[in-house]
Amino acid sequence: MRFGPLAAIVPLVVLLAGSRPGPPSVPAESAEILWDEWGVPHVYADDEAALFRGFGWAMAEAHGDLLLGLYAIARGRAAEYWGGEARVASDRWVRTLGIPARAAAWHAALEPDERRFLDAFADGINAWARTHPGAVADSVAIALPVTGADVLAHAQRILHFGFLLAPWDAAGRLNGSSAAGGSNGWAIGPGKAAGDHAMLLINPHLPWRGEYTWFEAHLVGPGIDFSGATLVGMPFLAVGFNDRLGWTHTVNLMDGADVFALEPVEGGYRWGGDVRAFDVRTDTVRIRRDDGTVHAEPLVVR
Repeated sequence: MRFGPLAAIVPLVVLLAGSRPGPPSVPAESAEILWDEWGVPHVYADDEAALFRGFGWAMAEAHGDLLLGLYAIARGRAAEYWGGEARVASDRWVRTLGIPARAAAWHAALEPDERRFLDAFADGINAWARTHPGAVADSVAIALPVTGADVLAHAQRILHFGFLLAPWDAAGRLNGSSAAGGSNGWAIGPGKAAGDHAMLLINPHLPWRGEYTWFEAHLVGPGIDFSGATLVGMPFLAVGFNDRLGWTHTVNLMDGADVFALEPVEGGYRWGGDVRAFDVRTDTVRIRRDDGTVHAEPLVVR
């Protein structure tokens, strides 16, 4: 299965928002962050990298513990940090899919500006944690510092192996029990809306917890005035509006992935009338025990 670097990292498109609210938090370098009465950060910066850095800072300030926990999972190191059977299973899954290695390769393949913006987002998270000692729980501080590759790994885990094809969905497709989900979005033309202005209802249906926690923000920079929301851990706003347009997304039934049931045979697996050998690689899952020691467990992936 092949995936290219996330195309959505660079374009933080232009949005519209109102006047500057509230007192500022401690600002990120070259950015000003103001929090309104609803807990929404308004980030102002004079260049794109500073805007990404301020966005990372604001997200860490609002959801620091959750953010670091999610990046640890995407690294395939949650069991190494915290132990527990569920985390062992998660690390095996993440490493079986090759998420950390692929994220590192994607990061290296980015255009210089793309990598600079992504690294600035990660740097904003680190800067907030560094300047607020004790604000992050000791149990998750072990996941610091965050890198741009960590951000890509998280996006890959959620988008490609969550929304596109989750493990439970793959199993359901094979046995015919896959359940359909849904959400909705509504666009109302100006002729049908009060005040003769178009209206957009952004209404994705996701659980309000963990990796599905939404984060709302307003980002203002060179050519950018963007209000919207994204899932915690993502370096870009996924839905929102500007002075020209708004957009949302919902569940659709596109055929975005194929699932194959392979028949293992001597020497590999059956493919049509042939037998093909499995590609085999080895990895390691590290597991923290109750006494604090870390045990290394080999993982053979084929």
